[in-house]
Amino acid sequence: MSEHALLTGSLVFSLRQIPEGASHVEIQLEKTMLDPQGPLLIDGSVSVERFRAEDLVTVDFTVRADVELVCERSLDTFIHTIEGSYSVEFSPREEEREEDARAYRGISPEGLTLDLNKDVRDTILLGVPLQ
Repeated sequence: MSEHALLTGSLVFSLRQIPEGASHVEIQLEKTMLDPQGPLLIDGSVSVERFRAEDLVTVDFTVRADVELVCERSLDTFIHTIEGSYSVEFSPREEEREEDARAYRGISPEGLTLDLNKDVRDTILLGVPLQ
């Protein structure tokens, strides 16, 4: 199953709407997803590969974002392209923890949604060059 541009900016998925097996979705990021005090998001998209088997969902995503930064020397603005990948595994039996390129999150019976906003935001911000 392939979906394209599901609700621009929607990085929250209902567990009930994720089909069994593998599925793919492309999402255009909203320009307001980053903190206004940080880099300005000019354009960005996320390619999300999802795999669901009963109550276990694995999500692998690749984000590509163009951000506007300010050169500290000249104070000129410039566009920097960031690309990054991350994986998140959701399971009702899982305790929340993180490793290098993978996070593990629990799913509560009441909260049947998977939220990737923080993971995508963090992936973008980790790609911003140090000053």
